[in-house]
Amino acid sequence: MGDRYGFYEVAIRDDYFSAGQTISPGDTVIDIGANVGCFALIAARRVGPTGRVIAVEPDERTFRQLERNIELNDATNVTARCVAIGGYRGSIPFFIRSDSALFNSIYSHPQHVAASRTVPMITLADLMSEEAIDACRYLKLDCEGAEYDIVESLTSEVSGRIAQITLELHRIQGKDPGVLRKKLQDLGFARASESGLLYYRRDPQGAAA
Repeated sequence: MGDRYGFYEVAIRDDYFSAGQTISPGDTVIDIGANVGCFALIAARRVGPTGRVIAVEPDERTFRQLERNIELNDATNVTARCVAIGGYRGSIPFFIRSDSALFNSIYSHPQHVAASRTVPMITLADLMSEEAIDACRYLKLDCEGAEYDIVESLTSEVSGRIAQITLELHRIQGKDPGVLRKKLQDLGFARASESGLLYYRRDPQGAAA
């Protein structure tokens, strides 16, 4: 269920806060690809009772463990959503990996897929509207390829409400990482880290590095 490596990279190696990312009490955080909640629960402690964390996990089995971990940690400031986030509203095949739930994806990996099911999907704009999010301090994207569709669908209005984005970039056939980076730059985000995960923050000058 919750792979030890996922816990290690989030809770021990501190991947999502190792390049200057900040979360403060009262902030709103969106965690897309929440898995069993390692990052969401850390973020929940940082934002405190006046903040919010929206944790999104489309796999039903993993989602049940996410809900259980939220309950065990009494994280009443975390809202869990069992839905995929992508480029449009509708439904989409979701591929379950045989080697690790961490790698489940809307993109197929034939050598590892054990099963697939259809899941509901909405856009990031839909999520922010449904959860009444006016400002997101930190957007985490670890969604096994869906980051391309999510960034591609971003409008200037939606992205203007986001202060920081940390994402894990995956190799997906037919998707160009350079296009993703260019879109973020065009939306006014500056690259704030040179290695590891991609960390972008809104550039107050409106120009990306």
